[in-house]
Amino acid sequence: MWQRLLIALLPLVSGCADSPTTPTKNVVLDEEFELAPGESARIGATNLTVVFDSVSADSRCPVDVVCIWEGDATVAVSVRQSSGEKAVLELHTSAGSAREKPYGGYMVRLVGLQPQPRQGIPIPASDYRGRFEVVVERPQS
Repeated sequence: MWQRLLIALLPLVSGCADSPTTPTKNVVLDEEFELAPGESARIGATNLTVVFDSVSADSRCPVDVVCIWEGDATVAVSVRQSSGEKAVLELHTSAGSAREKPYGGYMVRLVGLQPQPRQGIPIPASDYRGRFEVVVERPQS
């Protein structure tokens, strides 16, 4: 009887290891790191966790097309400090948009997004890789 119970509970216990609230990478403050959708990173001794949620829009110019404008992709990330509220930040790839946003005394920055689009070929959500950086927020002068 106990064996059946253990077998029944095993998938539930092993599923907890992939919880998005459990950091999958430990990274250093002020250094770039890469995440796939659903992956998370704990930033050094900051108690800050960053989760790459999704790419909610991608209108970047395909690499095999000549465009007037570079286009933009919107990347959603969740951030949380151990004692704070979770916040969802939208970061953009375009130089004219918000590539970085503040949270809890830190600046969360989208450094890049791969792969680059190709004309007529959709990018599966699981193929995206975001490059991020978290730095200490500098006061405005």
